[in-house]
This record gives sequence, C-alpha cells and structure tokens, in this order.
Amino acid sequence: MPDNQNEWNSVCWTWDGRTGLTQVWVNGKRSIRVKITTDTVLAGTPIIILGQEQDTYGGGFDKNQCFVGDLTDVHMWNYVLDICEIQNYMNYFTFKPGNVLNWKALNYKVNGEVLVESNQSGGCN
Repeated sequence: MPDNQNEWNSVCWTWDGRTGLTQVWVNGKRSIRVKITTDTVLAGTPIIILGQEQDTYGGGFDKNQCFVGDLTDVHMWNYVLDICEIQNYMNYFTFKPGNVLNWKALNYKVNGEVLVESNQSGGCN
C-alpha cells in the first residue's frame, strides 16, 4: 500500500469465484493475479462492514481494530470489471455504479464515533 496518508488513494480488489483469480489495484497500478479458490459461490445473508475488522460473521466492534480515516465511493459488483472499467472508476471518469453496493444509494447504519459528511473533494477557485 502507498504511504500517502494525507492524500486520497484508490483501491480496487477483484475476485472471480468461477476461476478463483484475485487481484488488487492501488492508484491505477495492478498487482499480479493470484488463484485462491475456484467454483465458489457466496451464500447466505450478506453483511458489509466498512472500517472494522470482523473475527466472526457479524461479530462485534472493537475500537482498537477500527479504520481511522476517510472512505468514499465504495462500490461492489457481482462480476469482475474489465481493465477499462477499473481505470475509469479510479480516474473519476464515467463508470457504471456498483450493482451490489452503490455508494450514492446506500442505506446504512452508523456504529460508534462516525462522521458522515458530503463529498469534500471538489476543487476550489
């Protein structure tokens, strides 16, 4: 991971349950692809938790294991994006919002000391 602590960093993780291939993209640079498991289907009721490591499904919240920083534009798709779609997303170009998780249309519950605010990345004149 880059050490740009006072700058926005763009991170994308892909995983194809059919082929087992996974890859991480950071600021437009991709890692090597790694095969982790094949023919895997995720079942059950999903819980998506941002900013907190979970030891068990829906496990508790521990302030010593929490993310400290800012998150924005989190999207999730039920398919692997192609290279052009990933680059468009990472460069803030037009992209198709996530069909599983769409940052602009989230219903969420805040837990703990979380501040939710509007986008602050707009330019100043």
